[in-house]
Amino acid sequence: MSELRQEARNNPVVVCLPDIPERRHMGEFPAHVEVVVVPPDPGPMPDLSQVDFIVPLGRVMEPLLDALGAPGRLTDPDGFGAPGRLRVIQTLSAGVDRLVGRVPEDVMVCNARGVYDGPLAEWVVGVILAFQRGVVRARDAQAEAVWSSFEPDELAGRRIVILGFGSIGMAVAERLRHFGVEIIGISRTRRDGVLGLDDLDDLLTSAEILVDLLPLTGETVGLLDARRLGLLPDGALLVIAGR
Repeated sequence: MSELRQEARNNPVVVCLPDIPERRHMGEFPAHVEVVVVPPDPGPMPDLSQVDFIVPLGRVMEPLLDALGAPGRLTDPDGFGAPGRLRVIQTLSAGVDRLVGRVPEDVMVCNARGVYDGPLAEWVVGVILAFQRGVVRARDAQAEAVWSSFEPDELAGRRIVILGFGSIGMAVAERLRHFGVEIIGISRTRRDGVLGLDDLDDLLTSAEILVDLLPLTGETVGLLDARRLGLLPDGALLVIAGR
């Protein structure tokens, strides 16, 4: 085993990255790291069996999924530099649903948890305000050159249920609390201050605004079906920012 480790140290680590302008922010790599870039289409695709670390952005994802479907093509637990050397997949998304069930056990999958908390939370707040304060209605009236007076509902005092109370859900809640709303978080299981999926049906009946931040998993597919959507009060706002 020590000889194999020594061989791994002597061989360069091959990192496969998309050739995008943002790559310059990564700075210089260590001397033992070799970078292979994936050019924009229709440039040639690198041999993915010869990389240790891959960022599957854009046109890289489909070839990666195809290669993962061929046993032994990308991974070889005893190779240490031989064909099939993939060890790490680093996504630039918070969700990794496209990789679930496809990646061998000896390959580590890392997501971008936390990267999108702020931007996505701002988007959710913006959507809620746009509908709750009549911005969308006013925009449509302006486009149709129609003027009719209306009084939009206030956001203050509304009950907002956030379905999927992870890091993004908590970021949404933090920003919404300043508007004087009541926030109820739902996660897979109950924890301090957060309810579980078993409470969902009861909460939907009083949810004036429902924010769906759920990832795409076998557990979440079909969770918000017609029956559950029918539990929402008339006029409730549904904001879908998950998968």
